Amino acid sequence: MKITEMMLPPGSLGRPGTALDFKGVTIHNTGNPAPGADALANAQYMLENAYNMYNSWHYTVDEDHIIRSVPENEEAYHTGNREGNHTTVGIEITENADGDILKATNNAARLAADILRRHGDREAVWQENIFQHYDWTGKDCPGQIRRGNPYGWTEFIDRVNMYLRRPELERVLRYDAAVPMRGGDVRELQGRLSVLGFYTGPADGIFGPATDRAVRAFQADRGLRPVDGAVGDATWEALWS
Repeated sequence: MKITEMMLPPGSLGRPGTALDFKGVTIHNTGNPAPGADALANAQYMLENAYNMYNSWHYTVDEDHIIRSVPENEEAYHTGNREGNHTTVGIEITENADGDILKATNNAARLAADILRRHGDREAVWQENIFQHYDWTGKDCPGQIRRGNPYGWTEFIDRVNMYLRRPELERVLRYDAAVPMRGGDVRELQGRLSVLGFYTGPADGIFGPATDRAVRAFQADRGLRPVDGAVGDATWEALWS
């Protein structure tokens, strides 16, 4: 997951440097549907006003970018509540009219899962380690998710948990008759294909002909190109989406 750094200056109003006592993540929508109000624009606005406003958050996410403005181990002012600011990492999801809110929201779910995993959490549980802005102050935020756009809060948490269960792919997996690929990543692939109904063989961690056929069937079913049996980033992402 590529993260672009646009850090607020240390000691600015929005980044006082107070240590964060991590409890979880708080999810927001930006509330700005204006065309062009993407992650870069929001992060740039916060950076330009770092010495003029207290409002700040850790990450801004759109369909193409994840931008970090405050380190995860420092407080930001994003909940309007002392406890929320002191214990949670703030994620703002863009809702600009010329953006893709489905992809942006999925990216935020992936980011939330990554943050929780790195802090030792194995499950996202509402009001234990994942919060709406609403939970802290009663503000109607994340407004788009609360209205079911592109999906509701329960689905958002389900997707965070899906990404928490999803392993990261560190190599391209493919069938090689001469030297069959083996390993835990192949076993994860077989298990996922089995859950989705494309593979009926054993999850033995060996990328053989049956696994190759299952991958090709999955790629064809999902409209992925090329249908070549090679499991790279696009196929791996589709398997867990």
